[in-house]
Amino acid sequence: SQWSRFATRLQHKTDAVIVVPAAYSSQECRKCGHIDSENRESQAVFSCTRCDHTNHADTNAAEVIADRALAVVENRQVHALPQPEDIGGSTSSAQDQSWPG
Repeated sequence: SQWSRFATRLQHKTDAVIVVPAAYSSQECRKCGHIDSENRESQAVFSCTRCDHTNHADTNAAEVIADRALAVVENRQVHALPQPEDIGGSTSSAQDQSWPG
């Protein structure tokens, strides 16, 4: 894929490539870490069902991914992604679980 080709070229150019999973970043609240499919009111609107944080959905997801990368750089524990049965109205948050690896 073109993405994989881009990533390979980027890794050859710099040592600063940090790979983090993007899974559930569109459903995770940047402010409180709560993950819920209902956090996405629409394609463009993110509104956390726990803390009422609102933002453009793409901006929120990009900030979540950036936070995950910073956690790796700062050697902080990166949190687990929820299991599929935990998504959609659950009370699990990314802050409740540990990321394997």
